[in-house]
Amino acid sequence: MYKCTAAIMHFGNSQWKQRPREEQAEAETTEDCEKVAHLLDIDAAELIKGLLKPRIKVGNEFVNKGQNKDQVVNSIGALSKSVR
Repeated sequence: MYKCTAAIMHFGNSQWKQRPREEQAEAETTEDCEKVAHLLDIDAAELIKGLLKPRIKVGNEFVNKGQNKDQVVNSIGALSKSVR
């Protein structure tokens, strides 16, 4: 329970920035995401990749969709709510 609570709190501290002239977000630092990944026992690179470019199904294929900063923040909020 403590690990889940700590992971949610570190998720809230993560910082994201918008790439100039693009609608793509990127992490300012990966330190908080690495802490979250360690606490949840998942790979940090896969966590960041899943937040920034989630795979969505289009027809019969899977496509990586780039997310802007607001979408990444909303995804973090949704993931934080779903962690039990």
